[in-house]
Amino acid sequence: KNNGYFTFGSFNNFMKVNEEVLDVWVTILKNIKKSKLILKSSLYLCEDVIKKKFNSEGLADSIQILKKTKRNDFSSHINNYDKIDMCLDTFPFNGVTTTIEALWKNVPVLTKVGYNFNSRCGESILRNANIDNFIATNNEDYINKAVFYANNIDKLEDVRKKLFEEIEKSSLFDTKTFSQDFLKALNDMMLDVNKNYK
Repeated sequence: KNNGYFTFGSFNNFMKVNEEVLDVWVTILKNIKKSKLILKSSLYLCEDVIKKKFNSEGLADSIQILKKTKRNDFSSHINNYDKIDMCLDTFPFNGVTTTIEALWKNVPVLTKVGYNFNSRCGESILRNANIDNFIATNNEDYINKAVFYANNIDKLEDVRKKLFEEIEKSSLFDTKTFSQDFLKALNDMMLDVNKNYK
């Protein structure tokens, strides 16, 4: 609202950004007037390829690529999420750390269902965060959801008002239960091995 335009973001590694992802992101930006996309990667790869794609679509002014943050400057990295209204996940290789970071910073992430472990991470995280409405079933659904929330800021604000509070109560951030379950799994495995040890 302060900027007068909607800002998408993706801090996923550029190795996860393929032609299909770029085509979908281009379609989204073309469907939302004055929208922006902020990108950031932990690797310096593919930056020119990405810029070339958006330039060829007449969207050079719609993207911003942030420089890689130094490892010991986590606060600068995490505070970049404050510039973003909604994150766009990559596919079929989803974000994991970046998705958790975005949710922790109260920024919803739009992801797409996948077909194996690597392509289901986004869906798994969002289901456990209880925000299923940001899980798209295909490219068309992904585009439609992005356009819907960009054109319905109030609906997005409703989600963001309670997002952090909700995920903090979810299994994603329940470190105590996770630790207990993990310890139990290790103990059960050790008992099983000892039982069969000769």
